[in-house]
Amino acid sequence: MHTDTCTLESVTVHGDGVVELATFTRCSLTEKQLKRTAGLSLGEVLNEIPDIITYQTGLSIIKIIIHGLHSNRVLIMNNDLRQEGQQWGSEHAPEIDPFLSNKITVIKGAAGVRYGSDVVAGVILVEPRELPKVAGVTGEAYLAGFSNNGMVVGSAIIEGNHKIMPALSWRIQGTFKQAGDSRTPDYVLSNTAFDERNFSYIIAYRKEKWGVEVYCSQFNTKLGILLNSQLRKSN
Repeated sequence: MHTDTCTLESVTVHGDGVVELATFTRCSLTEKQLKRTAGLSLGEVLNEIPDIITYQTGLSIIKIIIHGLHSNRVLIMNNDLRQEGQQWGSEHAPEIDPFLSNKITVIKGAAGVRYGSDVVAGVILVEPRELPKVAGVTGEAYLAGFSNNGMVVGSAIIEGNHKIMPALSWRIQGTFKQAGDSRTPDYVLSNTAFDERNFSYIIAYRKEKWGVEVYCSQFNTKLGILLNSQLRKSN
């Protein structure tokens, strides 16, 4: 018996993927689109997505409607955490600062069931950008103004990665928004001013096969109620 040596130059494997029927609609707002709407509330930002409508009960109280449903029928995931404040009533809008995210995705249809059996209309995914992986500290700042009610919006982000421990990354973000009474061409809408203060921080230690992440966000707002909308009892 003798030994024969055979050398193969290459091996190519061909396969066909299974074509699945689309059972959902997925639309996303990119970082560039979000920067164009900087300073607006989450409901106003999502108006950029086709087939999304909103209803508004105040200058900054805007609920998202998908397939005619809203509140607890629409799930909002903020950094993979369920945000359920919008379920409390028509006077409660989602307590989310759009500056937190560099991508917002709306999923409509049967695919929303993967996020819970209570998801009927759709899911809104608020996705923060990835933490830095390069050593150093960077930051961004935004400032916007609106003429109708004199609203001023400012936001800043500082983030970094540890030089000695590359697995350690962090981010601190804060936003302030202050507005006076809104105006129509003929009169002032009294007591419609509002004030908003938000902040968030995240710190993560990530290795190849495991990681630990701590995330916290806080949303604070003071709202005025239009005086002419209040019901008064007369004797």
